[in-house]
Amino acid sequence: MHDAETDHAILDRLMDLLDQVKLALKAGDIDQLNRSAAQQNRLLDQLERSGGLRAMPEKKMRLLAKTAEQNQRLLKAALAGLKAASRRKSDIQEARKATLTYDRTGRRNRLEPGTTALERRS
Repeated sequence: MHDAETDHAILDRLMDLLDQVKLALKAGDIDQLNRSAAQQNRLLDQLERSGGLRAMPEKKMRLLAKTAEQNQRLLKAALAGLKAASRRKSDIQEARKATLTYDRTGRRNRLEPGTTALERRS
């Protein structure tokens, strides 16, 4: 049975939730993102069971899709930032282990800590 009022209430909650997700993405609030994902799945399941997705006005569907796409772009940017931070952390940890230098021909040399000796000249 299709209940338009219930569907509109679910859609409104879904839109509010997508706004909360956007704020959580901007704030880096991973816990909120996890909670929101579970709520989002429940709301979408309710809409699908009621048939509300098929009966949703086109304007509202476009707005929902646009908001979801914006959140997806923010999520991709956040993931890219996390990957870059992870690579940078790895580079810093690697630099603590050894120093990379290059010779005249451009070949890379790895100098391990404690393995270098000073050359003494008289």
